[in-house]
Amino acid sequence: MEWKGILKRRFESNLLFQEHAARYRFVERFVKGKDLLEVGCGIGWGTRELSRHVRRIVAIEIDRERIGIAKEWFSKEGILYIRGDGCSLPFKGESFDVVVSLEVIEHIEDQRGYLREIRRVLKEGGLAIISTPNREVIYMEGTPPNPFHVKELSLREFMDLLSETFGSVEIFGQRRGRGVRGLIGPLQRFVRRIDPFNIRRLIPRKAKTGLSEKISIATGAKEDTSISWKDFPISKKGISHARNLIGICRK
Repeated sequence: MEWKGILKRRFESNLLFQEHAARYRFVERFVKGKDLLEVGCGIGWGTRELSRHVRRIVAIEIDRERIGIAKEWFSKEGILYIRGDGCSLPFKGESFDVVVSLEVIEHIEDQRGYLREIRRVLKEGGLAIISTPNREVIYMEGTPPNPFHVKELSLREFMDLLSETFGSVEIFGQRRGRGVRGLIGPLQRFVRRIDPFNIRRLIPRKAKTGLSEKISIATGAKEDTSISWKDFPISKKGISHARNLIGICRK
């Protein structure tokens, strides 16, 4: 199986892969020429992408199957893959300029311990780049619960957690743009404002999902295969409505 087949098996749709890819494209601007650690690298696609910009990169992943795929399909000179626990990192303090950990914290029980470990291995003045789904938004949009998530976070909870550990925290939001959702997002926010008693909960989920898909397509959403990473803008605007949150934290 070629590496594109590996990605297809890992991601349920092109939409989910491109959303994943957009976060790595965003991270690239912060890591050029740095010594980088990725905590929770998964199958290693993003690690390999970042390796083109850094001085050296170490990637750690707790799942045996995923780290095996990373070593087999996404390895290259300058990348060191290690199987290990992000809450107990096997490195000396102040070993890295940047630590990247995308969509990991929601899988961890001891979130404060995980953040302290990241801070410990960062050099003074180094950056930690951490992302997570925005719990309030993903459920408002009708995304079903993820059985692999231990504790999802709201914007306020995420900000508070990061601020407890790092001296400076800047939050960015990742949205699904019009090419992905059409104008369904603004419409959903409008409905929430005019339905303060949540009467819409009486409508069956299946009916709401079908209607949302039709509105999305009618107002500009693309076919799944046409979606690119550029359809997932990341900025400081409208963070409370962002589907995913990205913290840029300085030690």
